[in-house]
Amino acid sequence: MRKTVVMLGVILLIGACGPKGDPGAAGPSGAGSFAVINFEHAVFPSTSYTGVYDTCITPDSPAGNYGDCTSFIVGAGYRGLLWFDLDGYVTGNITVKRADLTLYCYSKTAGDTIVAAYKMLASWTEGNDCIDTSTAGVTWNTRNGTTSWTAGGPHDTAASSEAKTVAETGYFTIQLNPALVQGWIDAPDSNYGILLKSSNESPVSSYINMYTNEAGTPCNKPRLTLHYTIE
Repeated sequence: MRKTVVMLGVILLIGACGPKGDPGAAGPSGAGSFAVINFEHAVFPSTSYTGVYDTCITPDSPAGNYGDCTSFIVGAGYRGLLWFDLDGYVTGNITVKRADLTLYCYSKTAGDTIVAAYKMLASWTEGNDCIDTSTAGVTWNTRNGTTSWTAGGPHDTAASSEAKTVAETGYFTIQLNPALVQGWIDAPDSNYGILLKSSNESPVSSYINMYTNEAGTPCNKPRLTLHYTIE
């Protein structure tokens, strides 16, 4: 398994594209080191990293799988699913101080869409379809095309992130609860990813379209950035 730790907060960015990030977490005082690491399909921590799954589900197509689509929707009844493989990439006695999820919204309906992330409570399979009925990928009614689960994906009722208002196209960042990601690092088997949903899931509510890891432009793929200390 590939293991990469970027020490002292140094990240080598590929190309000159990407969002201007929010202010970083304050460095720790006293003993220990501060580090930052990015996770993005085929980009970070290395071009060989393929540990990102992303898709969406909707009651409008309860047997449909969107795992191979180049974009996914949140809002108007659609929910996004995201999973990042962190196992073995962040090691040692570490404490997550900040966790940022950066997405690229390339189109949206009129009006603001308020999005939050929720801890998933069951595993799921991304699948290889795009809007087609699936027997091998996650859908609204199943975790893998065949095994039933709570419709819409079982998840915590309380959000594990800020509620982010997306008012325009372009990059936006959702700050996740550091404790959520810390739990994934401490117990990798508990990492089932997150569910993204809007505060208004009415079929006539606003929605946003975002690129997935199948998108052609590396800078536009979902990215998870962790700021952490190492004792």
